[in-house]
Amino acid sequence: MAAIPHSEKLNRGKATLQDLRSAILRRGAYGLVMVLEKNANPSALVFYEPGDITIVRKLMLRIKSVRLGRETKDFQKPLGMRELVINLTNVSEGLVSDVANALVTMFKPRIYSGEPPLRSIEIVLTGGNEVEVSFICTSSNRPCGPTFKVFKVIKFE
Repeated sequence: MAAIPHSEKLNRGKATLQDLRSAILRRGAYGLVMVLEKNANPSALVFYEPGDITIVRKLMLRIKSVRLGRETKDFQKPLGMRELVINLTNVSEGLVSDVANALVTMFKPRIYSGEPPLRSIEIVLTGGNEVEVSFICTSSNRPCGPTFKVFKVIKFE
């Protein structure tokens, strides 16, 4: 996903959970975000961490209303962006806070306050009962990733 700097796309194919654990470890990654689908549309983002034998499910974001870059007005490709960032200063309690914390766990963005760092992609959260997640290029203030709505956060432990 181009909106997440330093990430890699991996097609699962018929890979087992043990195969996915090996892929995470080979790449030196901290985890894996899997996109689940229902009726050929994304329905959830599930975050896994490597365990002793297989991968361990940690978080799930139930999503809907996914809008890709090609469907977004003023979209720009996120070329040369160095890092992913998020500002948690104005994040309200409830679902918005739960989504923000889940995205911090899943994508490890740098948390900042004040002015956003240049040449970064900022995760922006809006809403209440449903939280819209957008990826905005800080140098142009234009969308540079997908937009989707989260209606539920599930923690596994």
